[in-house]
Amino acid sequence: MMGFYQIGVEFPNSRTNPPNSLNNTYQCKDGKWIMLAGASWASYLPKFCEITGHKDEFYSNEDYLNPIAGLIYGQELSKLVSDIMIEKTRDEWVKILSAADFPHELLQDIPMIMQDKQALENKFIFKHEFGNGTSALYSNTPVFFGSQPITDFIHSAPVGAHTVEVLSQAGYTDEQIEVLKAAGAIAE
Repeated sequence: MMGFYQIGVEFPNSRTNPPNSLNNTYQCKDGKWIMLAGASWASYLPKFCEITGHKDEFYSNEDYLNPIAGLIYGQELSKLVSDIMIEKTRDEWVKILSAADFPHELLQDIPMIMQDKQALENKFIFKHEFGNGTSALYSNTPVFFGSQPITDFIHSAPVGAHTVEVLSQAGYTDEQIEVLKAAGAIAE
């Protein structure tokens, strides 16, 4: 994106007018989405045409063969690719693209992410066990630094949990704090 920006492409841009239609998201026949990750239009177009059997739609227009065609004809090319991707289910495309070693990825929904083995293994998602025996999944920051290990999950304290400590540090005596507690001014 930084390279494209330096030659005049503005971001954010619409997925219907990307600078490279083979590096974009598409809906499949079953309503699920997939990300094609063909980083270079010129490099990946021949392979995409071979995989899909749709060479004529692209090669009949010489303008589409230009290495920067995506920048010029992004909306048209995105429509062509979209019309192709909607022909099959996501599972069908995954098999086809995987067999052809064409870079792609699933666009996951929340239930899929919560079960993603790679996200769990890399601790982007982690399970926390509460003292009462229940558990929940939480997400970590996606950025990790080797010098700063992932810290244990600490549930936030309830409202008022530190009031006595704060009042003591502010100079209130134990007797004054007890008067405030008796009056209901301090949550416990």
